[in-house]
Amino acid sequence: MIQFVCSQSSENEELVQTDTLAISPNHKPMIFNYYRANDAYDFKDGKRYGRFAIYYLGDNIPFQRDTIEDIWGVSYEYANFDNVLDLHITINRGASGGDFIVYYIFNKLLGAFEKNDIELGNPEVDPKDSTITESGNCCLGTGGHSKTYKYINNVLTLIAEAEYNRDYSYRKILQNDSMITINYSNSTVLSEFNGQQLIADSSWEYSFGKLRLMQVDKKRSLDDASYERLKDASVVYRDVMGAFIFDYSEHYQYSAMKDGKIKCNYLVEKNRNNKWITIKETNWVIKE
Repeated sequence: MIQFVCSQSSENEELVQTDTLAISPNHKPMIFNYYRANDAYDFKDGKRYGRFAIYYLGDNIPFQRDTIEDIWGVSYEYANFDNVLDLHITINRGASGGDFIVYYIFNKLLGAFEKNDIELGNPEVDPKDSTITESGNCCLGTGGHSKTYKYINNVLTLIAEAEYNRDYSYRKILQNDSMITINYSNSTVLSEFNGQQLIADSSWEYSFGKLRLMQVDKKRSLDDASYERLKDASVVYRDVMGAFIFDYSEHYQYSAMKDGKIKCNYLVEKNRNNKWITIKETNWVIKE
């Protein structure tokens, strides 16, 4: 929201940051004042609010101001990669809500900063790809997520998304105007006996216009002693989820035929004496 109104100081707030800078070589220097409401004042819906006011150097009346949640810090960066500095405002929602980033992007046509509707957690700007990515992880590395945005027609647009945890993972990308899942995998515990789990891992990838099954693995969990004894075998591995030994693996590979149909090549490998042995290989034509 853009407001072209006057700014007045208040005894119920404090000036927490002031900066003077030119957002580009072609712009006059501006003064940026950021205010935070005093404790127990201006709380709405359990949130404390602040505001900012922006002046051209030498003016007494701000050309823009806006109300925003509790301002925790402000920096300036080329968020939409147009060589004009934008506002990078950190807002704080306490221990339960954490910190979020709100961008105000300078609109050259309006001559003012426009607030994005998307709030970002821990964003990283990549000038090489002109993208902004937020990410996070939890559960000792067994879970996490990321979202990547890009300015398209001056609008912050989600172009890629990924998530993973113990049970599943996926990745989506923007194609045309829709987010398409390009890979997906899940893990299912089939049985458990004496602390050892039998697990099926399945994975799909986007191929020939849809998600298609690519691989199914059956594996068993290993204790530390068994892993140390078998760790040099190609059928054994360890990751953040633990140590495992494969029982067998199914592989699906798709290719286009001259008549436009799709052929699937199918391969099955089995663990025999801790080595991979191919036990089946065939193919078929997919009817769709």
